[in-house]
Amino acid sequence: MENYRKHRLDIGISPSIVNLEFRYLKVAFNTAIRWELIAKNPLENINYIKVSQSEQPKYLELEEITTVKNAFKNTGFAQIVEFYLSTGSRLGEALTLTWNDVDFKNNRILIRGINSKGKRNRFIPLKYSPGLKDMLKAMKKREDGKVFGPFDKKGKEQPQWREWWTGRFISKTLTKIGLPWATCHTFRHTFASYLSMAQIPIFTLQKLLGHAQIETTMIYSHLAPEHKDEMMGKLPY
Repeated sequence: MENYRKHRLDIGISPSIVNLEFRYLKVAFNTAIRWELIAKNPLENINYIKVSQSEQPKYLELEEITTVKNAFKNTGFAQIVEFYLSTGSRLGEALTLTWNDVDFKNNRILIRGINSKGKRNRFIPLKYSPGLKDMLKAMKKREDGKVFGPFDKKGKEQPQWREWWTGRFISKTLTKIGLPWATCHTFRHTFASYLSMAQIPIFTLQKLLGHAQIETTMIYSHLAPEHKDEMMGKLPY
């Protein structure tokens, strides 16, 4: 596995992509352990590559967010894209969201652990997102209980989008508007990046994103150094 990683780096694959490959491989081997096919994960003691500052997650600038919203306006994806940008949810988390998970009375959305990467339940508050709350209230309800999904031109409910197809469609649309580097996950990075720049406590951000490890959330801590400079001025001595 070390030789494989070296080969990937030698042919020009970025460290962040190689790390992502190893995460997937670790999950596959852990599944094989649960199925009693192997006794030990061969990647157990292999550490991830340290990612340089230039490899940090990219996020959308404000004008790019406007361009993205306009691009999806007439595609049937406007609402789910707005949801991704407003909640930082992962691709599959929005697709599996049901109306039972949306609590207008208590102003919160439940992201169920069974549908999330971290396997932990978490809540997204609606109190401070009136636009998102109004959008959800105005949406047409599906018979299958899912919040998001397609309808035909006559308003008839269609089968739910598949996760791989949704991600591919979003990526292709982003490429068409001049953002070939962006994917659906970029919406999550955008959500986290702007909250980080707004000086949201890192542990609060961890809870909102559903990260199991604080180290994962820390990748956003380098953003907007001018905010850190301002904090220095608040010392009482």
